[in-house]
Amino acid sequence: MLFRDQELIILELLCQILQTDSLTAIQQWLLMAGQREKDLVMGLLQTATANLHLDPQELTSGMEERLPPQLPPDASGFASKPHSLGRNHVSRLSVMRQKQEPIPEEEKPENLEAPSFKTGILYQYRYSLGGQLRYLSRPSLQGSKLQAEALVDVHPLWRNLNDAGEHLLQVQIHGLLFHHDLERSKSQTGNNDQPAQVSLNTTELEQPVFLHWKNGKIEGIYEDKAGSPLTLELKRGLVSLLQFQTQPGTVTEDDISGSCPVTYTVSKDSVLKTKDLHGCKRTKFGFSSVNKMFGVLWQPVSKSLYSVEGQVLKSALSEESHIISLNLKSSVGVNITSRQHLELVTQVPGSKELPGKSPQEALAAVLRKPQPINIASDPVKRTNTQYPTLKTYLKTLAKKRRRIDLSEASTTWHFCKVVQMLRDAKKKDILLLLKKAPEEMVSFYVEAAVAAHSTASLMALSEFLSFGSKKNAALLEKFFYAAAFSPRPSKELLRLVVDKLNGKKLEAATWETGNIVIGSLIGKLCQMKLCGLQEVRLEVDSIMQRLKNTKKDSERVIYLLSLKSALLPESIPIFLQYAEEGSAMVSATALNALQRYSAQHISNTVKMAMKRIFYEVQRHYPKISRLAAAEILLNNDPLPEDFTNILLATRELEPEMSRFLLSKIQSFVHSGHHPTRKVAKEVLNDPQINNYYFLSSEAGSSISFSGPLTATNDTLSTIGLDLLFSDIGILRKSTTSFNILNHGYQLQAAQVAIEAKGFEGILGGSAADGEDEFMAGMSAALLDVQLRPITFFEGYTDLMSKFFSSSGEPTNVVKGNVLLMDHLQAIPLQSGLQTVITLRGGLGLDVSADINVNLWEQEFKTGVETRGALTIDFQAELDAPFFQATVKTQTEVEMATNFNTAGRVSAMPVLMCLQLTEEEVAYREIFSVSESSANHSTTVRKGRWTTIPGRELPFHRANSEMCRILLAETMEQ
Repeated sequence: MLFRDQELIILELLCQILQTDSLTAIQQWLLMAGQREKDLVMGLLQTATANLHLDPQELTSGMEERLPPQLPPDASGFASKPHSLGRNHVSRLSVMRQKQEPIPEEEKPENLEAPSFKTGILYQYRYSLGGQLRYLSRPSLQGSKLQAEALVDVHPLWRNLNDAGEHLLQVQIHGLLFHHDLERSKSQTGNNDQPAQVSLNTTELEQPVFLHWKNGKIEGIYEDKAGSPLTLELKRGLVSLLQFQTQPGTVTEDDISGSCPVTYTVSKDSVLKTKDLHGCKRTKFGFSSVNKMFGVLWQPVSKSLYSVEGQVLKSALSEESHIISLNLKSSVGVNITSRQHLELVTQVPGSKELPGKSPQEALAAVLRKPQPINIASDPVKRTNTQYPTLKTYLKTLAKKRRRIDLSEASTTWHFCKVVQMLRDAKKKDILLLLKKAPEEMVSFYVEAAVAAHSTASLMALSEFLSFGSKKNAALLEKFFYAAAFSPRPSKELLRLVVDKLNGKKLEAATWETGNIVIGSLIGKLCQMKLCGLQEVRLEVDSIMQRLKNTKKDSERVIYLLSLKSALLPESIPIFLQYAEEGSAMVSATALNALQRYSAQHISNTVKMAMKRIFYEVQRHYPKISRLAAAEILLNNDPLPEDFTNILLATRELEPEMSRFLLSKIQSFVHSGHHPTRKVAKEVLNDPQINNYYFLSSEAGSSISFSGPLTATNDTLSTIGLDLLFSDIGILRKSTTSFNILNHGYQLQAAQVAIEAKGFEGILGGSAADGEDEFMAGMSAALLDVQLRPITFFEGYTDLMSKFFSSSGEPTNVVKGNVLLMDHLQAIPLQSGLQTVITLRGGLGLDVSADINVNLWEQEFKTGVETRGALTIDFQAELDAPFFQATVKTQTEVEMATNFNTAGRVSAMPVLMCLQLTEEEVAYREIFSVSESSANHSTTVRKGRWTTIPGRELPFHRANSEMCRILLAETMEQ
C-alpha cells in the first residue's frame, strides 16, 4: 500500500476518534494534545490498523513534521474539547474512502471471549480517578482539579456452574490517597512544590459492595448498609467501569449515567465503549427555562477503552468531557473532565467459593440483610451556605428598607438572593414576610415569591392575596405579570392565577391583564409538553367560549390577545374568523396574532383568507388590516405569482399604503437572511415590473426599516421600524421591534406599537373608513409576553381632561423584577464524582411611555424610556466525599435606552424625527474558584469592569435630514 494511501487511512481514523471532519482540527490536535492523550489515541490506531500492516507512530509523526509552523487563532484549547469543533469548523476534510482488500480468513482476529473471573483468586487492581473544572474563556484562572488513587480488590465469591460468566463479586476499595493539585496557587505565588497528598479516613468508602455480574453486565448491587450519598456515587462509578461486553454493536445499558445507548467496537484484544450521554434516561433532577435561549448548551463525550487478556480484564480507561456554556454567551461556561483508570496489578489466592445455587443464596452467607443499591446516580444538592435563612432575614426586616432602583444591579442581585431564600422557606415564614414588609417593598417580595415557585411560596401568595384591601387589589396586577414572566410555570401557578381572576370583581385594567396572562401561561405550559393537562384544556376552552359569547369589542380584543399569547395552532381558525368578520379593532388584533405564527402554520386556507382581506373581495377593510394581511402573505413562503400580484397591486393603492409595502419589499431584498428574499429577487428580474418609476416613487412618507443592532459569535440583535402615515401626513401607527436570534432560537425582546386614530377630522381631513374614533394608545410585548394595551386618551373630551389633569409624568408600561434564567442540572460523571450546574439570571426593568399632542402647533412627540439591570450567576459544583469545588461566573449589566419621536404636521411634507439612543452601559464580571477539603480551603477571585460609551443608532438618511431640521427649529425657539 502506498504511503499516501496509508496516511489517508490514518487521517480517516483520527476523524472518527476525535469526532470531527475538519483537517484544521486534526492539525490542531496533533500540535496541542498532551502526550497521555496522544498515547491513548495511538493505542486505538494500533488496534484499528493491526491487520493493515501500518505504523501509526511513523505516519502521525510525519504529519506533525509537515504541519504549518503557526496555529490559527482558535487553536488553543482544542485538546480539551475536540468534540466541539464541528460547530464552527473552518474547512472540510475531503478524504476519499480507500477500497481495502478483504482480509484473509486466517488473518482475521478471533472473537474475544466473554469476560470472566476465576473463583479462589483475588484480583487486585490499581485504581485512579480524577476530575477537573476549567473556565472556557479565562486561562489565567485555571479552575479546580483533584486526583485520587486507591487499590481495588475484586474477589469472585461464587460462580454459576451452568454459566461460567455469571458471578457474585466482592469489590472493595482501600488505601485511598487524595491528591490536590495546587495549580492555581503555583501560578500566583510561584510555589513549585508537588501536589499535596492526603491520607483520609475512608472507613465508609472501604465497606465492600457485592455485584451480581453476568458476562460483563451488572445485574445487581448490594451493600451491608447504605452509606452516604457521595460515597455511594464513588462506588457506583467504580462498578460502572466494570461493565462492558466483548461483542460489537449498540445496546442500552444501565450504569451511573442512567439507562444509556452504548456502542461497542471490538478489536483483537480491546474494546472501545462510546456512551451517548444525550440519550441517557434517569430520574428527573433539576429544571430549566422554557425559553431555550435563556438556558445552557451541554456538549458531552464519554469513551472507555478496555484491554482483555483471555477472559480477564487487564485494564480499563474511561474519559469524559462535558462542555456547558450559556446559549446567550458561549464564552461563559465550564469544561468538566473526568477520568478513571483501572489496571490489574496482581492475582493472589483468595478464599474458597461460597456454596449456593444462586447469587442470592451465596450473598446470604456473607450479608444478613443485603441492601440493594440502584446503579444510576442519585444526585444530592449541597446545603445552602451562601444565603441566610428566611427566619434570619426576618429578624432584621425592619432595618432592610431599600431604595428600589431597577436600573441598579444591586437591586437585581438582591432579588435573586430573596428568590433562592424563599425556595427553602416554609409557608408561614413567607406569609409573615409579605405581611410585615414595608409598603414600598411588598410588590418586590410578591415577585420574588412567584419566581421562587415552591409549593410553600404559592400557598403563601394565595392566602396573602385573598385579603380584600385596596393595597392587595393593586398587587394583583403585579402578581399576574410576575406569573406571565415565570421562566418555568406549572399547573399550580395557572390554577392560582385563574383563582385570583375569578374570585372577585376586579378593576377593568386588572381583569384585562389577568386574562392575557392566562394565555401566556398556557403557551409556556404547552412548550413544556403539558398541553394535555386538564387545567390547560379547561382554560383554553373557557377563553374560546367567552370570546364566542361576548358582545363587546373591547372584551373580544382581550380574549384574542390571550389566545395570541398562547399561540396554539388550534386557535388559527378563530383568528381567521375574526380577522375577516370583526370590526376594525378586532380584525387588526386577530391579524396581529396570525403574524406571530411560523410559516409551517400558515396554510393555504390562511393564505386564501389573507388574499380576501388584502384585495377586499367581500368587504372593505381598514388599511392597517390590509397591510397586515399582505405582510402575512409576503413573510410565509409566497409563490412568485402571489408576490407579483401584491407588487402590482401597489400601483392601485393609496400613496401611503403603496409606499409602505414597497418599502417592506425593499427591506426583504436588502436583507441577507429573510426567507422571501430569493422569490423577491426572481420576480424583480422582470424589467416590466422592476422599473425606476415603480420602485423609486417618492409619493408618501410611510416606511418600513429593519437592520442589525449588534452581532456576536452567539447572537444577532435586530431592530425593525414600521411607520404608517395617513393620507394627510399624520402618523397613524408606529411599530418598533427588537428581536434576538441565537443558535436557531428567536426572541421578541420588545415590541412597542403606538397608534393614533381620528386626527384627520380635527385637522381638516376626512377620517378613514371605520376609524371615526379619536384616540391614541400603545400595545407592547416584552420577552415574548404580551402586555395589557394602554390607552392614552379616547375621545376629544378625554384628551382635554387628561391634558388639564396630567402630572406630566410618563405612563408606566411595566416595572418590576423577573427571574429570566432558572436552570439546575446534575451531571453524574462516570468516575462517581458529582457535578451540579446552576444558572440564575435576574432582570430589573422599568419601561414607561409618553405621548404629547399639541393641536395648536400641530406637533406631536412620543417617547419610550427603558431602564434596567441584568445579572447572571453561573456556577459549576464538583463534589466528592473528601473534596468540594465551585467555579463561578457572575455578570452584571446596567443599561438604559430612549426611543423618541417628534413630528410636525403643520406643513407638507410632514417632518418626523426618530431618535434611538443608548446611554452608557456598565458591564462587570467576577470569576471565582473555591475549594475545600478536610485540611484545605481557599477562594480565588478575579474581576473586570468596563463601561461602554453611549451612542445614537442611525436610521435611514431621510430621517437624519428631518431630525436636523426639527432640532434646528427647536434650538431657535
